[in-house]
Amino acid sequence: FLKESFVGAENKILELQSSAQNLKTSGTCCCIALIRRNRCFIANLGNSRAVLCRETLVNDCQAIELSRDHSLKNKYEKRRIVKKGGKVRKQGGPVDRFWVDESGPGLTATRALGGNEYKQLGLSDEPDIEVLDLI
Repeated sequence: FLKESFVGAENKILELQSSAQNLKTSGTCCCIALIRRNRCFIANLGNSRAVLCRETLVNDCQAIELSRDHSLKNKYEKRRIVKKGGKVRKQGGPVDRFWVDESGPGLTATRALGGNEYKQLGLSDEPDIEVLDLI
């Protein structure tokens, strides 16, 4: 169900992008958590984050990361972008970005909905899906 939701959102964004030139590089990251019975399903795409706060036995809170960033810091994500011809470099800060060409805005996220012009360079719209048992 979650993957199909991402596919539907991607298709709608691409439909909108095809109707307006200035939307060709527009996109968004997305993170969804769905709790069903005693399980939490997390679908993540891009550099959004899901974190669960769980109460401990001593009435403290423990932060549990439920997702990971899809960025050029991850060697597998970076390898996919470089293999497809993405130009990776830092510009004006410590974070790597990749470009379609020298003039366009650079991306830090390696997965996103939309961003059609970056798809040719390996930008993926495939979410990671994690499952956490809550009990």
